[in-house]
Order: sequence, then C-alpha cells, then structure tokens
Amino acid sequence: DEEAFIYNRKSDGSIDDSYLVSYGGNKSNVVIPDQVKTIGIESLRYVSTITTITIPSKVTTIGQSSFRNCSSLKKIINLTGKSFNWEGIINGSGNNSFITGTVHASWGDVIIDKE
Repeated sequence: DEEAFIYNRKSDGSIDDSYLVSYGGNKSNVVIPDQVKTIGIESLRYVSTITTITIPSKVTTIGQSSFRNCSSLKKIINLTGKSFNWEGIINGSGNNSFITGTVHASWGDVIIDKE
C-alpha cells in the first residue's frame, strides 16, 4: 500500500515524503505513513473505499476537503493529539475544530477518535 501514496516534489525534483498529495489505493483501512507532516488539500477526496483513516502523530496540517466525499468513511483515528477543523476536512466547509468528536457528513456520521 506504500506505493499508493503520492507525495509532493521538491524544487530539485526529488520526492518530499512529508507532504501527501494524493492516495491511489483501494484499501478500506488506510494508515497515513509516519513521515507525513502535511496532508494536502483534497488529497483523499472521492476515495470511496476508505472506512477508516489513521493519522500519525507527526501530522501538523490537514488541508480543506482532504476527506470530502469519502462516502464509506466512518472513523478517523487522530494520533496527533491536535485539534483540526474536521468539519472543513470532511465536508469542505465549516469551522468546528476539536481533537475527538463526530462530524455529520452527507453519507452519515464520521467518528474522530484517538485510538
């Protein structure tokens, strides 16, 4: 599954594996790699196979609409201990930041938990 992650490029053309641009896999339980610090805007948008996403502790930024329209998504495991605007990340709009809780999406509730 490691090959399913697409990363940003540095100015010299090398891969910046701290910045996730996209996911091209089809797993239901996706674990973002440990080296990722930034999950880019709309990076996993429309990936309909994902039911659970695990966010590693090093992540400091998750872009707007990153998990928008992930119509099977039911749970996010937030290992960062940080508060994020989950409503904007999942629905594309809203300003509701928290560490753990629930976001109401068009396909149902998404639980954000720490394990």
